[in-house]
Parts: sequence; structure tokens; C-alpha cells
Amino acid sequence: AVFTITGLFLAFLLGFTKPRRRGEWRGAGLYAAFLISLFTEMFGLPLTIFFLSSLLGIPLWHFGHDESHLWAYALTQTGLVTLQQGVYLVMTVSLGLIALGITLVALGWHRIYRGKGELVTSGIYARLRHPQYLGLILIVTAFLIQWPTVPTLLMAPILTARYVRLAKEEDQELQFVFGEEYQRYRQRVSGLWPSGRRTSAGIE
Repeated sequence: AVFTITGLFLAFLLGFTKPRRRGEWRGAGLYAAFLISLFTEMFGLPLTIFFLSSLLGIPLWHFGHDESHLWAYALTQTGLVTLQQGVYLVMTVSLGLIALGITLVALGWHRIYRGKGELVTSGIYARLRHPQYLGLILIVTAFLIQWPTVPTLLMAPILTARYVRLAKEEDQELQFVFGEEYQRYRQRVSGLWPSGRRTSAGIE
């Protein structure tokens, strides 16, 4: 089940991002490791729960499915929300981020596909130069909110740094290919993170 879910998720994302360079394939491999680690604990062996149970002296049986949403469980310990409310909040935020991330990846792919090798500056690319990388980072963040584990908490910063680096490498590559045209585009449009920078290119 773990490998089936991971495979389906990766097939969907890689079908849109289409890694080409060695660095992109390394990023895809790390993303796969992140998902396998996440889904193994979510649907299989909850190693993080075992670790926390031993560390905090909490009986293992105390962690049901809802309690395994660790941020929701942590919120209940403050007394501000019930466990059900905490789970609802965590799931709402995480699923919203996943939906936003997938949307960015899909919109980016759609524009690139229509561009047929030309420099794409319309649609989502009128607001961000690297929407697909941001989308992947948002999905990672969403899973950390929904179901944090020790391995994924360690891997997430590495994965984020990888996509930040890939965005910079892609800027250099496109600068070389498109020259002054890309330089002007780069000056007016934000890179990986949204900002208040105004653009002259409209969204179609």
C-alpha cells in the first residue's frame, strides 16, 4: 500500500514537472524518499510514535489515529481546542496547501507545454518564475503539518534547499538561452517566493 500510494503520487507530480537535468532527478529522488518515509509511518510502521512514546513516557496505546496527527495532539495539550477540532484545523490547513501546491505545479506545466520551448512569461509565470518548485515545497510543508515524523522533519529542509538551488540554476540556464529577454523578465517577476513586486505582464 505504501509503495502504491507513493508511486501514484510521484507519477502525478513527475508527469507535470518532467525532470530533465541531473539536479532535477536528484531532487525527484529525494522527494520520493520523503514520500516513502511519510507514507510508511502513516499507513505502516509508526516509528515516530514509538519514539515519542518512549521519550515522553506516554503509553503507546494512547496514540490512536487522531492522536497521531501530532500538531493536533499538541494543540489539545494547551487546552484551547478539543482533539477533533485540532485534527480538523490541521487537515484543513494541510489539504489547502496540498491543493495550492498541486495547482501551481499543474498551471506551470500547462504554460510550459503551450510555450513549446519559448520563454513563458504569461499566466502563472507573470507572477512567479518558478511556480512548480514552490508548489512542491508547499506540498512538503503540508505533509509536515498533517503528519510530521522525525525522518521527514529532517529531510524537509534539505528538500527545500534543493529546490531553491534548482531555481537558481534554472535562472542561470534561461539567462544563457534567452539573454536580455530573460534578464528583463527576471527583473520584473519574483522568483520562487511571491512578493509585492509589480509586473507589466498580465495573467491570461
